[in-house]
Amino acid sequence: MLLEPWQQAAHGSDLQRALSVYGGNADEWLDLSSAVSPYSWLVERAEQECDASRALFAADSWHHLPAQPAELDSAVRSYYGESGLLVAGSQQAIRTLPQCFAAAQVWLLQGSYGEHVCSWQQQGHATTEKTAAQIRQAFAQATSETVAQAGSESLPDILILVNPGNPGAEYFTQQELQQWAAQLAQKQGWLICDEAFMDASADLSLLAAERPENAIVLRSLGKFFGLAGIRAGFVFASESVLATLGSRIGPWVVNGMAMQLLPAVLRDADWQQQQRGRLQALRERMQTLCAHLPRVGDTPMFITLESSQVAAWQQQLAVQKIWTRLFAQQQRLRLGWPASEAGWQRLENALKNLAHDGKEQDFD
Repeated sequence: MLLEPWQQAAHGSDLQRALSVYGGNADEWLDLSSAVSPYSWLVERAEQECDASRALFAADSWHHLPAQPAELDSAVRSYYGESGLLVAGSQQAIRTLPQCFAAAQVWLLQGSYGEHVCSWQQQGHATTEKTAAQIRQAFAQATSETVAQAGSESLPDILILVNPGNPGAEYFTQQELQQWAAQLAQKQGWLICDEAFMDASADLSLLAAERPENAIVLRSLGKFFGLAGIRAGFVFASESVLATLGSRIGPWVVNGMAMQLLPAVLRDADWQQQQRGRLQALRERMQTLCAHLPRVGDTPMFITLESSQVAAWQQQLAVQKIWTRLFAQQQRLRLGWPASEAGWQRLENALKNLAHDGKEQDFD
């Protein structure tokens, strides 16, 4: 008997939906919805005709089943600080991790990437969404309890955080994450950190500190490196977690072409340094453009506006063929960075109109 389809999270980074509603051709649109870096490692390195880009055309990449290059593990350890499990983007880990745990009480950061809550619910786990303030309060109160009480229902079995928050842009510090992991360990609990947007500020990653044994960290090459299309990422966790996860994901996770590129991507320190600098510059430029709009926060990868008018703002921008990511329930609108000066000029003109309308309709 065919089962019913699983629940799907709403995804806003769908330019095809914008085309179907507002018309036009894809090349007419300024797509800021995905918050993927406007600078792609492969595009820039291919322009320089480096050996890594030519790996796409190597015969072994096409003719044989995918096998990890011998140098990949050392490149991963060099960039992230430890070995990890290769996955088809952090999305694959998000979908599969709930299969690795018995029925659990799971807390998730409220309003963050919707695939997390869908994936855990589909596997029968009890999920509760909490704000960052509620999570901090719960763990602060638990510190004054005895060890036995700390292992009670006052804390979850599994805590899932997106760090920095998406779309809220809130950051959780290494110190508080290590403290929370220690408290969860008292009841054999787990901390899962989705760091999809962390590469632009990698020194804030839990991997840049001492990752607790019961902490699981997800990283992706899509956002920072501008490589969303190759679907590659890594999971960092204890050997037992990686073995369980790997057995459920199965073999040949990432295509051979992508794997041939990954060592060069991760070892390209000069490009990474340049990328962090220019993304920060774009962040500051966007902060200036949005100075008169109500915003909840920003990262080097995106800025998020918060207002009762955001649905109207998305429509107003879409009419001008600028596509953004709407979080309607939270009344938030997320914008990534344009890829060209012409795009920045289009966006600046459009945001001036939003600022004018917002002052009249929503705030003084």
